[in-house]
Amino acid sequence: MAEKSNTETVEALGGDPQTPLALRLINAFCVLMLVAIGVAIIFIPYTRSERVQGRVQAYPGSTKIHAQLNSIVTRQYVKEGDLVHVGQTLLSLSTERQLGSGKGAQVALAAQAALREQTLRQEIANIHSLYDSELSLLNTQIARKKSELAQANTSVETQDRLVGLAHESYKRWVDLVEKAFIFKEALNDEE
Repeated sequence: MAEKSNTETVEALGGDPQTPLALRLINAFCVLMLVAIGVAIIFIPYTRSERVQGRVQAYPGSTKIHAQLNSIVTRQYVKEGDLVHVGQTLLSLSTERQLGSGKGAQVALAAQAALREQTLRQEIANIHSLYDSELSLLNTQIARKKSELAQANTSVETQDRLVGLAHESYKRWVDLVEKAFIFKEALNDEE
């Protein structure tokens, strides 16, 4: 009899008595989830982010705040729209972090300048060292070439003397042939 009442209930709900109970529960759960998601989409407000251009104006009764020095915001204690009271800290500002102001920045700039100066001095020393080594190498090459030139000049002078001696010797032989002390065939053999 329990089966009949269960079957009657399923038929009354419009379901098929042959469908297993687990499958019917899953179908019911899915339908409920779809309905819940639809309701959430329609009725629950949502937020979206957009970029817009505009200008900020103070509400009546509000006050504009200006920093007395050029500075950088390091920490923000309140958000836009928060109610603030007299004397409440709104922002932390730092003048030392801003480039070019404050002792911290001056010390940092001085350290950077000193490091750059040291780097440039090292580069100049390296360039002088390279210049000196190149100059030394070139001077050595010049000395070697001068020595080779001197040897070549000595060799040319020696060859000039030998040519001069050969001319003198040839003239003597020609004189001897003209004076008939020797025959022309001997001169041809000597040449």
